[in-house]
Amino acid sequence: MRDIVAVVNLDCIGSNFLHVTETDPIGGLDLDEVIWSAAHDLGIAVKWEGPGGSDQETFLKPASLDCSYHFRWGVDAGISDAAPVRSSAMLISFPLRYSDIWYMGTSCWIHTTYDNSTSTGTLNWVEAEALEEQIKVAALTVMRVSPSVLPTDLNKGGTVNILDITVVAKAYGANPGDNRWNQAADFDKNGIINILDISRVARDYGKTL
Repeated sequence: MRDIVAVVNLDCIGSNFLHVTETDPIGGLDLDEVIWSAAHDLGIAVKWEGPGGSDQETFLKPASLDCSYHFRWGVDAGISDAAPVRSSAMLISFPLRYSDIWYMGTSCWIHTTYDNSTSTGTLNWVEAEALEEQIKVAALTVMRVSPSVLPTDLNKGGTVNILDITVVAKAYGANPGDNRWNQAADFDKNGIINILDISRVARDYGKTL
């Protein structure tokens, strides 16, 4: 869990209106803003949704969800001490339920007897074009936050430069739990931001995507 940079949970996508749950900026990454930016660049409208609602919550609050699973089903998921992934968001689209027909003019069939691959076509509640657009938003988001793309481009500006060194410098000496802690700047994953992390950015200085 400590190695996970972000979680984008695709939940019930493929209908008309794409929503994304809001996230708090942490470790130099504001995930909902990255998703919004990806959608904007693709010409796709996105609306904000409150936190909660689906599986991204397990990554956001593993200890809390571990208790919830035990209370509801008597299951010990073994994640009470897992490191939270604070940059976790859900993508979901509306209409979502059959009852949405009364105020949206169209319905959806999530978690009903019609929630299956056959009815997506016959009842037209998952539209191929909408599904494709929303998957593109998720894919572009993942490309922009993936550490395998260019991990030292900390501000996601497309070039490793003095701004990225500044990001590391601001977190210099910080440990997990400190206000200045920035997980993305701890390149060697040793739990402290030090000269080795600054050196890692310096080595990539000038590189572009």
